[in-house]
Amino acid sequence: MAEVTNGKYVCELCGQKRNSSFFYPYYGGQYSDKTKVRYCKDCCSKRLVHYKGFLNEQAALWMVLSELGIPFIKAVYRQVTDEQEIKRNNKPEFVGHYIKRLSEYPKIYSGFWDSDIGLNEILEKQSQDDENSEMDLEEMKEIWGKYPDDEYAEAYIFLQKTFKEYTEELPGDMDANLTNRYRDLCKAEYRKRKADEGGDIS
Repeated sequence: MAEVTNGKYVCELCGQKRNSSFFYPYYGGQYSDKTKVRYCKDCCSKRLVHYKGFLNEQAALWMVLSELGIPFIKAVYRQVTDEQEIKRNNKPEFVGHYIKRLSEYPKIYSGFWDSDIGLNEILEKQSQDDENSEMDLEEMKEIWGKYPDDEYAEAYIFLQKTFKEYTEELPGDMDANLTNRYRDLCKAEYRKRKADEGGDIS
């Protein structure tokens, strides 16, 4: 919790003395606007950015919360990420958003030790997700061919979506020949789209 000196809260990272509005309320068994976390809002954001330099977002938040003594609760994290996605163009600051939602959660926690997931578990899941993503990419290359690094994500999303639109209402199973014909049609559609975007009308 932040130290108070002459009515000002002192950030443990930057050492600045600031008014209470520059600090998030501390959550540890109760949510009180009079008790503040040890870092100012700016430093909380900077710590999150620091950890996101080498960790995924979930792990980065876990690390920041561990320093603040605030529990990491998976359900609260999921709620916050869902709300951040909805408010894509006007996102609240992530750490403060999480603390606010934790304070509204029906269960009361005492401190960081009440976290319901460990850092190793988060990192193991991320590693598995990365492996699955790599496998998916290799599968896409095998199905659709290779596209430039700055284009492949757009290409594969378009091709998969277009293929589904063409084939989802076809009766029965498609044989390999029919499947390949529809894939060729999808690739032709994608080439036309890129040509149109580039102004190539030849």
